[in-house]
Amino acid sequence: MKKVSILFLIITICLVILGAIYGKTAKQYSGIKVYSGAEINGKVQITDSGVVAQNKEKMNYFDGNSKFFYVIAGITGIITVVTFIIGKKGE
Repeated sequence: MKKVSILFLIITICLVILGAIYGKTAKQYSGIKVYSGAEINGKVQITDSGVVAQNKEKMNYFDGNSKFFYVIAGITGIITVVTFIIGKKGE
């Protein structure tokens, strides 16, 4: 039972790392927020704002997969704890 707990722990850690990688990649596709405006009487007046270099399709893909990996990591984490407790009771 100890080997199963260790295996699930490794799987959980890998899934958390994959979720973090996919989440970071999703942020890269979110783009850069920009503003345009004019300086009037020494104050900047913003007239327009937007996002440059945003790829919503890829951002949504990576963000969705990131959440999926986190959910699966949570499930395997629970399985890890349960198998660890069962292993301790069996000893």
